[in-house]
Order: sequence, then C-alpha cells, then structure tokens
Amino acid sequence: GYGTAGNQQPMTAQTPMYIGSQSKSFAGLAIAQLIQAGKIEPNVPVVDYIPEFRISDPQASQKITINHLLHHISGLSEAGFTEVLPEEATTRDLLVALQKAEITAPIGSTFQYFNYGYSVLSIVIENVTGMTYEAYLQENIFSPLEMKNTFSSPDMARENGLSQGYSRFFGFTVPARQPHRTYDLASGYLMSTAEDLAHFSIALINNGDYMGKQLVPGNRFQMVFQPVKGYGMGWFIGSDRIYHGGANETFRTEMELFPSRKIGIVLLT
Repeated sequence: GYGTAGNQQPMTAQTPMYIGSQSKSFAGLAIAQLIQAGKIEPNVPVVDYIPEFRISDPQASQKITINHLLHHISGLSEAGFTEVLPEEATTRDLLVALQKAEITAPIGSTFQYFNYGYSVLSIVIENVTGMTYEAYLQENIFSPLEMKNTFSSPDMARENGLSQGYSRFFGFTVPARQPHRTYDLASGYLMSTAEDLAHFSIALINNGDYMGKQLVPGNRFQMVFQPVKGYGMGWFIGSDRIYHGGANETFRTEMELFPSRKIGIVLLT
C-alpha cells in the first residue's frame, strides 16, 4: 500500500475500496457456477428466469438470452438507455426503467458494453437460487477464497476501513463522497482489497482452484474465459492477457491476468 486512505489511515493491502466494473467478474463467475450446477441454461431467454423482464421492443424482449447479457451482445447499449435512476433505486426499479430501453444493434451481432445487463443477471441469480445476490457471493465465492474484506454493504466496508474516495476540482485532488447504487451492485459497486483480489487472481490463474477448493466443479471453469466478440464472463480476453478494470466516481481498479506466465496484477486507486 502506498499513500493514505484518508482520515489519517495508512493505505494497506487490506484497505477496502470500490472496484467499479471489476464487480462484473464476480457476477460472471456466479453464472458459470450455476450453469455447471444445471440451474441456468445460458442460451435460454432472460424472461424464462425473470418473467417481468421487458424492453421497449416486445419481440426483442423475448429473444435476449443470458449469454447475450454476459457477453454484451444483447443489442442494448448506453446509447439506447439514458434513464437516470436515483441512488436509492432497487433492482426492481431498474427492471421497470428498462422497459424504455431501445435496441441499438441486432441481438447477438455486435459488442456493446451495457452495465445494466449485469445488474439484470444478478436478479437471475437471485431467482434461481432463492438467495440474495449478496448472500450468494459470500457463500460461494468470497468465503471459499478467504476474501475477508470484500463487501457489498458500504456500512460493513466503513467498519473495516473503507478508503476515502477522491475527485478533482480545478486540477486539485479533493476528497469526495462515493455514491452507492445497490441496483447496480453486480456491475459496479462491490468493495474489495488488493489482498482479496490477489486471492481471486490465484484462483483464476489456476483454473478455478484456490487452496484445493474448486470454484466451478467438473473442469468447466474455462467457460469464464471463453470469448464472444472478445469478451468472456466479465473479462476482456486478449491473446496472452485477460483483463478488466473499473471506475467509480472516486475510485479506480485494474486487474491483469497472464495465465501462461502465472502472473496476476491488481491495482486499486
């Protein structure tokens, strides 16, 4: 850790920070686990798991699948959905708002990064497991990986030393309040630490194995890194590099994996 975490706290490898869109890699892993468990079929329409899922085009609403959302090829994009939800909105509020979302490319044809697709996937996870999304992650990912300082609740993160976030004002770095959008938790609002994400990296580089615990049983872990239009389940897939990043209002994250060299790099700012 370098520098300070605000409020005269030292920055350490155990200091929680918001990880932005790196949160998607946990939703992607959760979906992979549920595919392996036979609870999710990736090529089935989302409406089979969320009957109230609708966008502005009734026919397209019936065609968008789990895989389309996972790989950002649903035809939905930020350009086709400009609705601004209040910070206190829920995932159910998001489902209502998405009824105004417009298709901006043929479904399955084009990579178009769409944050809210992963928020919809978190609802799928809740519906098929009967658990809250937060509880599912804790039981099936955070606990097995010994990620003891990774949180979905900002109150819990603050109790465990959540860093102050910063912004810029006329070129000067200034402390700023970090919003927490529960409805967008799966796509951008988890909090973690350099140490915990190192544990995550170890599992990812070792085909889903962490200290003898297998995150996706049955040797099907590599589905997480199977690219469609260059994107896996919450990861950009390059020829020798698997990576993602995240940017919240006052935090920034980068993770880089080089599986052939057994190297993982985590940077939280």
